[in-house]
Amino acid sequence: MGVGKSVIRVDSVEKVTGRSKYVEDIYMSGMLHAYVFRSPVSHGVIKRLDVEKAKECEGIHGIFTWKDVPGKNIIHVIYDDQIFLAKDRVLYQGQPIAVIAAKTPEKAREAAKLIEIEIEKQTPLVDFEQSKGSDIKIYGDDNVFCSFKVKRGDIKEAIKNEDLIKVEDTYYTQHQEHAYLEPQGAIVYWENDTLTIRGSMQAPFYVQQALTEVLNMKKSRIRVIQQTTGGAFGGKEDVPNIVCAQAAICAYHLKVPVRMVYERDEDMMTMSKRHPGRTKISLYCDKNGFFKAIKGEYLENAGAFSTLTPAVLYRGTVHLTGPYNIDNVDVIGEAVATNTVPNGAYRGFGSPQVIFAMESIIDTMAKKLNMDPVRLREINLLKPGEKTCTGQIVDDSMGMQEVFKKCVKESDYFKRKEEIEKYNEENEFYKRGLGVSTLYYGVGLGAAGKHMSRCAAVVKIDGDGSMTVSVGITEMGQGLRTVAAQMTAEAFGVDEDLVVVSEIDTSRIMDTGPTVASRGTITAGWGIVQATGRIKKRIHKFLEKKYKERFEDVHYRDGKVYFGKNEMDFHELIDLCTSEKVRLHETALDMPPECTFDDNGQGEAYFVYAWAMNVVETKVNLLTGEVDIIKAHCCHDVGKAVNPREVKGQIMGGSLQGLGYGLMENMQLSSSGSLLTRNFSTYTIPTSCDYPEFIPLIVESEYSKGPYGAKGFAEQPLMGMAPALTNSIRDACDIHLKNIPATPERVYKLLMEEK
Repeated sequence: MGVGKSVIRVDSVEKVTGRSKYVEDIYMSGMLHAYVFRSPVSHGVIKRLDVEKAKECEGIHGIFTWKDVPGKNIIHVIYDDQIFLAKDRVLYQGQPIAVIAAKTPEKAREAAKLIEIEIEKQTPLVDFEQSKGSDIKIYGDDNVFCSFKVKRGDIKEAIKNEDLIKVEDTYYTQHQEHAYLEPQGAIVYWENDTLTIRGSMQAPFYVQQALTEVLNMKKSRIRVIQQTTGGAFGGKEDVPNIVCAQAAICAYHLKVPVRMVYERDEDMMTMSKRHPGRTKISLYCDKNGFFKAIKGEYLENAGAFSTLTPAVLYRGTVHLTGPYNIDNVDVIGEAVATNTVPNGAYRGFGSPQVIFAMESIIDTMAKKLNMDPVRLREINLLKPGEKTCTGQIVDDSMGMQEVFKKCVKESDYFKRKEEIEKYNEENEFYKRGLGVSTLYYGVGLGAAGKHMSRCAAVVKIDGDGSMTVSVGITEMGQGLRTVAAQMTAEAFGVDEDLVVVSEIDTSRIMDTGPTVASRGTITAGWGIVQATGRIKKRIHKFLEKKYKERFEDVHYRDGKVYFGKNEMDFHELIDLCTSEKVRLHETALDMPPECTFDDNGQGEAYFVYAWAMNVVETKVNLLTGEVDIIKAHCCHDVGKAVNPREVKGQIMGGSLQGLGYGLMENMQLSSSGSLLTRNFSTYTIPTSCDYPEFIPLIVESEYSKGPYGAKGFAEQPLMGMAPALTNSIRDACDIHLKNIPATPERVYKLLMEEK
């Protein structure tokens, strides 16, 4: 029981038996189905829109356009540039223009074919490298949504040293589809004079705020409840604002329940992706391999609207230099607009793109120095008391050194290098290689998102000793409900079976920000520790008053309570407290440690970091370019593993997702911005058949300010897998992949070029 134990997930039985209810499982009397009519082109001016014929179709209850929006025709995220329903201009193929409410989804689709629209096509801007300053204007005067910089030391002075060794290169990363099991969906209905929304989402309070503005309603009249959510990975952070608003505008006007569930191709065509990126790096070191300076340029393709791009760009920019001690830093990040689907949050949030570049160029430097890549990383890794690129001293929960030693030892790296060298000498058409990556990840929203960063929890103990817990963090498959139950049970020394963690409901819990940035465990935990601590303090005072003596402490362990020389069963204590009217209900609201940064990106970017290392072995077929992943050692510092089995599950699942990013996930756009890979027959993701031998390794460098020493790490397993994979391929056959994914075609082409 409690923290540190591999207990079974509290929602596992519901899910494997099919009792969990997803949006598509909800049916209500009189319910209608919503469907979106979208732009068929990537860029153009709307000259005429006529929905009258479509309205006359059988089963159609309403068709709503921008004219029917009672509030602002904008979906606010960070900026106010995202249009809810297009009025006079379309900026990407699939942009919503009208919402149809019908008796069945089929009737809605039939009606959509009768909507008459005339669009004057304009030249689309698809290549993000051509966006800045283009004559094709999408956003502002120059198409630049935002920029950030990180400057430390004196880069100009440092690189004057002619003895420094320099390597530089440019790397490209692609779109990545979230591929969650459950597509986007929501159901909206009236309860008296309150509009209730149940949806598949990560951030219910985002949805509430968006609908407040679109519908011109008070927050108290909009209730948002997270329905069981079948995966998210960032794709259900801000996007549900749009999905829920589409269903809500129908329910608002028609006063009946309306359900919106996307088809897979519609979801893939129109929902956000990982930002494609270009990263240029110049790395300088001395003859002994110590990094002395770095220059970096990170360019992101934001798509047609900004959505979460400013936050994504911030994280990517401050993570570009990796977990290394570099005194002189000059990094600039920019995000630009294109006539493609808006990009947004995805596991890693802007970091995987730059980590791929940094970890690749380190191997280039190692090759130039004739030094093993592991040794080069070892001498440059941050140590406790040293500073990150933002000038932040890292000392608390700094597990990088332990992670490095454990991963190198457990992977038997140097012995396997010798074995692989022998294998390659004996084999002509197959070659093996070992690749590594080291990385860190700032936990939480950081300095750029601190205005949204709060922690809240409500804990209530009933008379029989059972407990109900509400937190502002969503369960989306990562095990949050289980972890919350474990931390609550730990506080009172009881079994998790006594704890029920309720669904998120905006009418019952305070806004604690989105469930993103690996902040779920630490944010929920802080609130639970605060709330349970206050209840325990109240019980302590009650016991002292009842027994008329002072107790130094009250201990809760194995279902019993110990105070002084007394011992009492927990249930008996709660029964006694209830009869004596002791308040066993508490609401906690707290703020995380402060983070700040200046105009040069200097300051405490994040309050704590997670650290990781990967060692990946691959086998390359020189005749076809096919790559097989043999084994992957993935070591992560997680602070405190509240549930070790779930931690290992996160490591393996995230690592596989990262291998998909590096090896096969290849989203294709036409020259006009149309998505060509819009289903799983054309967009390949890894399956159980692609699963290599994963060895998940845990390091517990407890965070002094974290709940029970925990911090967070769930995004990190994906982030370093692509460069470890491509570095392994490079080790095997001496080809340098500067673009991912490492498809057989791309690998084979490079092999032929080397010949």
